[in-house]
Amino acid sequence: MTQKPFMQKVVNCWNNLMTCGGNFTPSDRHYRRAFLINVMLLAAMGVFGLFTLLNLMVFFDYSVAVVDLVAFTLSFSTLI
Repeated sequence: MTQKPFMQKVVNCWNNLMTCGGNFTPSDRHYRRAFLINVMLLAAMGVFGLFTLLNLMVFFDYSVAVVDLVAFTLSFSTLI
């Protein structure tokens, strides 16, 4: 079964993300730790992104939105 080019890119990106660029294999003892850290960073990015939008559009609290945006940017840069 052949995958479409877009899905192949998504699968490659997911594999690179979960294995830290291929540095860890599932048989490596630090694979689960790297996987957990990457998933936690993705979850943090989702939370910070959501609260950035909520603080901007619902609460109009721009100073807190800037803090959330900085936290989102730092978690994104850590993930990459």
